[in-house]
Amino acid sequence: MSTATSLAATTFPGGLADGELVQSAIAGREACFEELMRRYQRPIAAYVYRMVGDYDSALDLTQFAHPVSFGIQVFDLDLQNRA
Repeated sequence: MSTATSLAATTFPGGLADGELVQSAIAGREACFEELMRRYQRPIAAYVYRMVGDYDSALDLTQFAHPVSFGIQVFDLDLQNRA
């Protein structure tokens, strides 16, 4: 990545390709994660809505699916060690 591209990516993640955004989001850059959410939240929510038939549930599932798709654990799902 050139210095100009790197500078642009630092100030405006919207100029990055999806793969670069994903790598940066995984590395912890919140702005890159937010840009991915901006790009894909509506189409994913529409797809999920067609599957579940309920708008609020579709939004909830979309909010859950984004971090999970990047390998970010949203909830503690360790059910084996629960009392």
